[in-house]
Amino acid sequence: MKIAHGTVVAIEFKLTDDDGEEIDSSEESGPLEYLHGFGQIVDGLEAALEGHVLNDKFKVTVPPSEGYGEDSGQEPVRVPRAQLPTEPEPEVGMDLHAVGPDGEEETFWIIEVEEEHVYLSTDHPLAGLNLHFEVKVVGVRAATEEEMSHGHSHGPDGHHH
Repeated sequence: MKIAHGTVVAIEFKLTDDDGEEIDSSEESGPLEYLHGFGQIVDGLEAALEGHVLNDKFKVTVPPSEGYGEDSGQEPVRVPRAQLPTEPEPEVGMDLHAVGPDGEEETFWIIEVEEEHVYLSTDHPLAGLNLHFEVKVVGVRAATEEEMSHGHSHGPDGHHH
């Protein structure tokens, strides 16, 4: 079966930056499973996976425009820790959601943590980076009607929200 819209795909991957430094990998967590065509992974990787089949291995470089976007160049915002929820403990890379003045939800990422303050950015931590993926397709199957209606895969143990 070829990877196409509405297939549940499982991949093993290694993600590196332009210097070859590892950013992420499925080695410890196991394969990443997602519902193809529903925007659950970066656009460039999803497009590169289209048409591949079980056991295919390939490398792809995803530019910022098809990954996490360009670096906006905006300065981070310094926020007192007292203004954040007490749980979980703030960590670099963690995302926070807030409602902006126009009522739209905004996502911020913690880029620095100090004793009394944290620094937040609207840029994803990987914004502006070329993403170098090494991928192996380890599973492809048709999504169930329930998965399609929910917009995500349910995995081998069924539906858990």
